[in-house]
Amino acid sequence: MKKVLAILFSFFFILNSFAGENNKFVLNNSTRNYDQQHIRLNLRFDFAEKAVIGEATLQVTPLVRDFGTLILHAETMTISSVKSGPRALRFSQADGLLKIKLDRKYQPGKIVRTTINYTAKPDRGLYFFLPNKDIPDMPYQIWSQGEGRNNRYWFPCFDSVGDKMTTEINATVPANLRVISNGTLAGITDDKKRDEKTFHWKMNQEQAAYLVSIVVGDYVTISDT
Repeated sequence: MKKVLAILFSFFFILNSFAGENNKFVLNNSTRNYDQQHIRLNLRFDFAEKAVIGEATLQVTPLVRDFGTLILHAETMTISSVKSGPRALRFSQADGLLKIKLDRKYQPGKIVRTTINYTAKPDRGLYFFLPNKDIPDMPYQIWSQGEGRNNRYWFPCFDSVGDKMTTEINATVPANLRVISNGTLAGITDDKKRDEKTFHWKMNQEQAAYLVSIVVGDYVTISDT
């Protein structure tokens, strides 16, 4: 009898474990309750740590009434702060998601802006190349590959093809490197004191998050006139 009870207990424990897994919230096109409209990324890179130091400002509009929590994909990230304007917002991270408690409840059509400061050490989606003992002359490079859902590893967003947005990237790199990204190069700021350049790219055509791309390297511009 004890053996039967032990077997039954194990059986129910396994069922409850699976039920717990199945009850985890999954962010997808069925559960997304907002429209992602625009994202602005301010980025720096730590080659030695293979890390992204970022600030992401997102603009969304609710698709439901009393929208009070913004949930985003955010893998391999440490979030240091989330703000709405000057006001700090509460947030939590679990299971690759960032949950932000908004300052109030918003209604459909209203604009919600949040700014997220974070550090990411992506194990996919964004790749660092630099000299090493096997290839000491390896050039410094960074490039992204977001398809199909891998951009969530280097910036927070709704990372699925079901939603589109415009984008803007300000990426600061050592002065000898260049940055290439989506859209039009709106400007380059040269900081001679820090020996850095900031490249400002704007994409005014809506695109899914996985299409956001960035390439950093020692490139030259060749013009055909």
